Amino acid sequence: MALKQMSKSRYHAKNVRARAFAERELLAEARNRWFVDLLATFQDADNVFMAMEFLQGGDLCFYMEQRGRLTEPETRFYMAELLEALDVVHRCGFVHRDVKSDNIMLTVEGHLKLLDFGLCKPEQTQEQEQHEQQHEQHDQPPQLQQHLQQLQQPSNTDTAAPRRQRLKSMAGTPQYMPPEAFQGQSSAAGDLWALGILTFECLYGNVPFHAGAETGQQAIVKVAKQVQHHADLFPMKLERAIRRGYVGQEASQLLLKLICDSAVRLKAEDIRREAFFGGIDFSCLHLQPAPIVPLVQNPEDASNFIEFKTKELPPPPRGAERDAALEWTHYEFDRETHELQQPDGVTQLFQSSPP
Repeated sequence: MALKQMSKSRYHAKNVRARAFAERELLAEARNRWFVDLLATFQDADNVFMAMEFLQGGDLCFYMEQRGRLTEPETRFYMAELLEALDVVHRCGFVHRDVKSDNIMLTVEGHLKLLDFGLCKPEQTQEQEQHEQQHEQHDQPPQLQQHLQQLQQPSNTDTAAPRRQRLKSMAGTPQYMPPEAFQGQSSAAGDLWALGILTFECLYGNVPFHAGAETGQQAIVKVAKQVQHHADLFPMKLERAIRRGYVGQEASQLLLKLICDSAVRLKAEDIRREAFFGGIDFSCLHLQPAPIVPLVQNPEDASNFIEFKTKELPPPPRGAERDAALEWTHYEFDRETHELQQPDGVTQLFQSSPP
């Protein structure tokens, strides 16, 4: 079992606390083969906890660091499984918003499971996003806000995006974020942009937009500028990858249809029909042998993690009420009790993928 501990002080703002409930809600109700299995949630006076299955295969980032890059068959298989996982998220009415190699785990059999729904939120209409924007706290430093607001000006590559008067709290990892995310917009299309970035990263060995050795605010600004000018920069990076023999023609065609403006970006059903995924039977991916089978010696083996630290649960504060402000009411969840309360004949939601 793996335990995720989150300090309540991090979720002091109401809109931020909603993210923790969204993560709990999705993992509790949409139990399926593509998500890490949530066993229980509980709290003490200072923290909330999520008890989940321990995925001993480690994350995709671990194998990328070991190998440098993945082969095309390996990339095709795991991007197909990732597409199925994201499709479940979107059909449940949510957006993941933090799709990256660190959040893609492997089971002991080598199959993919999506992790970390901490930035997950219900997909909203443009009007709802604008309404939420007016009430959301801005947690970026003023200098960073100024740089990112400059990137919101209309450009030739994204004329359909409305100009924002204020910037929403940016969520996600900049290297995987689509241009519209830097303008405060989040949608299923943004997750599919990230799938394209991951596909390129697996094949080439690095993400197309990055800040090199820079860190902090300047790194975010540098990446944001590159993403904003993706129409000019990405074809050049893709051509370099093709010349080196890392990216084939079918993969190239797919990438150009994912790393593009949201108005023309492929949807899930279109991606499945792309030539890159020819020969993939999406209905039984989970029954096919995985191309990477992790080496696991015993149930406690954590050797497939770059860093693995264990620590004991903190003792509950004496005399402190668990939820004195009633901000975390109904956060507790128990999988066994939840399953017993389901009507007879109800199976796990979205356990099977659509044909």
